[in-house]
Amino acid sequence: MKRLVTSPSQLQINIVGLILIVAVSAVWSWQAALFESPRDVVIDIPSGTAEQIARGEDQSVIPAFIKLKEGDSLVLINQDTEGHRVGGLYVKEDSTVSAKFGDAGSYSYFCSVHPSGQTVFEVAEKTSALPLGWAMFAMIGLLGMINGIYLGGPSTWESGAILGIGVVAILTGSVQAFIASGLTGGENVIGDNPIAPTTESIERGQTTYLQFCATCHGESTRGDGPLAPGLDPPPADLVIHIPIHPDNVLFLLIQEGIPGTSMPPLGTAISDEEKWHLVNYLRTIK
Repeated sequence: MKRLVTSPSQLQINIVGLILIVAVSAVWSWQAALFESPRDVVIDIPSGTAEQIARGEDQSVIPAFIKLKEGDSLVLINQDTEGHRVGGLYVKEDSTVSAKFGDAGSYSYFCSVHPSGQTVFEVAEKTSALPLGWAMFAMIGLLGMINGIYLGGPSTWESGAILGIGVVAILTGSVQAFIASGLTGGENVIGDNPIAPTTESIERGQTTYLQFCATCHGESTRGDGPLAPGLDPPPADLVIHIPIHPDNVLFLLIQEGIPGTSMPPLGTAISDEEKWHLVNYLRTIK
């Protein structure tokens, strides 16, 4: 049986190959900000903002578009003499609140500070390391295939096996890297309501509302529930607030709560399906 022997030139090829794999992986990680820590996006609301708004003066304390990544936090510092509301955040006068964005998507929020009355949050997905891992697997497979060819290819059982394993690794790694890149593009994004607003859905949503929401917002949904008098700020009048938010924002507010207020996050207390039923019910209130 012919013995496989690693020559100095083959060893050099392997060393260069490994260096290239490490270099490509490092550049990829850097370009994709793979290991970037979550950021705090800080916005200051200066004193006198409420007076400017009352006088109808144009001011741009809050940007029309705020770009974040999953895991980033928005920090509102209110130096004004009145409270302000930016989507799921309510910040009292001379106070600071923050909220972490854990779900990718585009959210059009009501904003009491921006002249248009709206601010759009563009939350990008956190970069996944999975495509890089599979790509590295494919590159190692390429190095294995080169070794197999260098050692004689299919002429011997050992070199043929190395060649075959390298080819399989290239194909597997490439396909899985492609799939992982595609899946990372949208699996966690909160999109449109996937549940049709049927009578059954609305009734289920109403049941959830009465169980979790009516104690503060009231059965009338006007913010006059039995616990409302003791809350600061008072619960929102949903008849006014529901029409100014798209479905994915309502879902997020139900899931995450509203920092700076007494509205808690329902999180896993109800399923995602029940949250969507609740959104369907909220759309019916007038």
